[in-house]
Amino acid sequence: MLQKSGGEIGRRAMAVLVVSTLLSAAVNAQAPQPLAGPQSAVRPGQAVWLGMIDGSEHHGRVVSVSGEGLEVRDGARTIVAQWADVGLVETPDAIGDGIMKGAIAGALTGGIPAGVFIANYGECPCSEAWNFVAGYATLGAAIEAAVGALADGASRKRQVVYRRHFVSIAPALRPGTVAVAGSLVW
Repeated sequence: MLQKSGGEIGRRAMAVLVVSTLLSAAVNAQAPQPLAGPQSAVRPGQAVWLGMIDGSEHHGRVVSVSGEGLEVRDGARTIVAQWADVGLVETPDAIGDGIMKGAIAGALTGGIPAGVFIANYGECPCSEAWNFVAGYATLGAAIEAAVGALADGASRKRQVVYRRHFVSIAPALRPGTVAVAGSLVW
């Protein structure tokens, strides 16, 4: 068994941390982009929650979508909403992001300790050591992807697919004070 110097072990550990950080940053940087227009936000048959500008909320399945509005079946009744009256459209959150986050966390928690262990206690030739690290990273990714999918599937989160942007200005009147209040929703 060859002894490794502290500097070499530190360099290897730092290399593993830098590579894993760069890989996780690259995946996190690929967040979903907002959709082009309201009609492309939903499709027929999709479950949605509509938040109307008047404050009411409707839940149902999309029957049809057009450039002017959408039609949603809410149980026995059908709601026809114009896009001008819709403030928010939400859909159920998919489990794909839970799988992705779990796989990244599992690969890091499986691969980094294995890499540090090999760097400290491994025997050379070191060309086969990375197979060991990759195996533990893959095992960790598989286990944590399943855990992430289960956790994300158990939660009842909603994903915003359309939000109307608007500006409102209103007078603010109080005894002895006159002002203008504004609100920007973007």
